[in-house]
Amino acid sequence: MSEAYLYWIHLPEHKDPKCEGYIGVSNNPKERFRKHKNKKLNPHLANAFDKYRDRIVRTILLKLDEEFCYEVEKRYRPTENIGWNIAIGGSRPPSYMNIGKPRSDITKRKISESKKGKYLKENNHLYKRPRTQEIRDKISKSKLGKPFSEEHKKKLRSSAKGKTISDETKLKLSDAMKGKNMGAENPWYGKKHSAEAIEKIRQAAIEQAKKRKKYVSA
Repeated sequence: MSEAYLYWIHLPEHKDPKCEGYIGVSNNPKERFRKHKNKKLNPHLANAFDKYRDRIVRTILLKLDEEFCYEVEKRYRPTENIGWNIAIGGSRPPSYMNIGKPRSDITKRKISESKKGKYLKENNHLYKRPRTQEIRDKISKSKLGKPFSEEHKKKLRSSAKGKTISDETKLKLSDAMKGKNMGAENPWYGKKHSAEAIEKIRQAAIEQAKKRKKYVSA
């Protein structure tokens, strides 16, 4: 068995490698550190590199045979999503050569079957741990201004095609919106569309009418 390193990527204030930072095993830590910045491998860890940059600390915990290092890694990361790790410890990561290659339908089905029921209720690390308002605001801010790609729009249209909202759901939506966005609470309260915006809305409505007419004629 070849010699390997068990390493810990963390911040200076981190004290417990069992629940903080990232634990990994490699025969060449220097090269692995470089690859860790690839968001396709582990976006969580790559984002940490982007965010903390020079504050990141790399610590070698062990230098022993590879099998033993993986055993220790599994003790530190017995489940997914601990610290900056997204996978369970104890085994080699997926081959870097497979990055970007599409999975076959058989592989996708196997992965789907293996995940079913794994993250329900108590098995989910966020079970009964609601997100704080600060985290919600950060998520909301990160998504603002990001337009959907045409492919994403097409998928959304396809998934919604043929679906109708039940009367019960309509009633719930109506009740949920009652009293909201009225008066000063409405973001458009006291505001008016510019002449340019009005013209754009008008042109968009004309195009929609043309499409509907074409669809009916067909």
